[in-house]
Amino acid sequence: MEATDNMNIGELLDEIRGQNKVVLKTVREMSKNMSRLTRMDKDIKDLRLDVNITKIAITDITVLQRDYERRITRLESTYK
Repeated sequence: MEATDNMNIGELLDEIRGQNKVVLKTVREMSKNMSRLTRMDKDIKDLRLDVNITKIAITDITVLQRDYERRITRLESTYK
């Protein structure tokens, strides 16, 4: 009976080791994914900043263009 108990305990330990390996592998993968997510978060923040800067630049250019158009129109009307 003791040999059977030792065999069952051995099988149980093997099963637990196998489960622990699966858990460890999963935790490693989760850690890698968290690293990727952290980098992606930083990239998204950088892109958001770039988009905001681009919006500001486009707005400034549009304002300048309107001002130039208005000034050119006035100059043209003055010299006609």
